[in-house]
Parts: sequence; C-alpha cells; structure tokens
Amino acid sequence: IANIYLDQRDFNLAEKECIEILGMAPNNVQAKLILGNSYFFRQDFTQAQKAYESAIEIAPDQPAGYFRLGYLQRNRGQYDSALKNYEKALSIDPNLVEVFAQVVMIHIARNEFDTALTKCDQKLEQIDGQPALSSAVYHLKGNVYLASQKQTQAEESFKRAIAQYPGNLKAYYALAKLYLSENQQDLAITQYKQVLEVNPDQVSAHMLLAIIYDMQKRFDL
Repeated sequence: IANIYLDQRDFNLAEKECIEILGMAPNNVQAKLILGNSYFFRQDFTQAQKAYESAIEIAPDQPAGYFRLGYLQRNRGQYDSALKNYEKALSIDPNLVEVFAQVVMIHIARNEFDTALTKCDQKLEQIDGQPALSSAVYHLKGNVYLASQKQTQAEESFKRAIAQYPGNLKAYYALAKLYLSENQQDLAITQYKQVLEVNPDQVSAHMLLAIIYDMQKRFDL
C-alpha cells in the first residue's frame, strides 16, 4: 500500500504506512526503502539518507539500499560517495544496468569521457553473451560519445545496440534523435518506423513521425 501512495505522490500517507509497518516489523527492508523514497521526494534528504542507511544495515547483501543512497548522493552533487555506493551495488549484482547507467552519467557530468568509455568496455566484457544487457551498454556508450561530440562513434554504438538486441527501443530513438540533429530526416523516419515494427503501440514514434512529415509538407501520409 505504501508503494501505491508513493506512486500517487502522496508522500505523507506513504510515510505513515511505512512507519506503521516498521512498528510491527522493524527490519522490513522494503518499508525502509519506501520510507526513504517518501523523504527523498519531499527533499528531506537527511531523513532519506538515514532510512537508506538503515536498510543497508539490515540487509548489507542487497543492492537496493546502496543504489538509493547513491542516487540521493548523486542528486546532491556528492559524486564520489555516490560512485562508492553504486559500485557496491554492482559488486552484489553486476547485471544492474540501471545502476551502471548512473555510474556512466556521473562520469559524463564530470567530462570524464575516457573513463566512462573504459567502464562501458569493461562491462561489455563482463556481460558477454547477454544480448539485452550488452545492447543497453552500447546505448550508454553512444550517449558518452554524443556528450563528447563524437557523432560518428555515437551512431556506430547505437547501431550496435540495435544489432545486439532489436527490442531496445531506446537505441532507435537515440539514433533517430542523432539523425535529426544532423538534419537527416529520412534516416530518422526509418528509425521511428523500425520502432513501430517492434511495438506498433509506441505513441511517441507516431507523434514524432507526424511532426517530421508536417515539416516536410507530406500531408498525405
């Protein structure tokens, strides 16, 4: 129930529910994490940190507490501390691509592009044989190249992401956005069409195609 309140952005009720749960089960890790999230979204970072640290103390072998604490620290600009907690989460479960993405984003924010690329290459070696995960990392690698203004390498990385796992819609969108930035509208159209081949219900792809066709005065499509 607390998670539902959190999704509805009713942070007070989420907090109240978690406190009631913890009154009955003080070592409920999920309740600690949701409580921390309720504080985080209210920007009560001190209480959020205490909740996340408590979750880690209860379950030091679970990655969620380290991830949430790292996310809080990253949002507060405490990059070194955030990296330490992200790396701890990844040491528990190396396949947490969402956590790895946060690591890459910190290095991008610091303009540490070579470090970010090295991290990506190391991760690709680590997860060899897992196409979906490899695709996600190639997508991240493309983002690093884009941030460092290396469009050709970014294009290659996004294409490799798609080749690894054609179901990675983010890679199509990223490639289309790159083409649009270079005024290559027809190539962008191809990517959005491929998105719709994978998932015809992608509203964003339909809308973006309509915008491009409107720009091209192709009203018959």
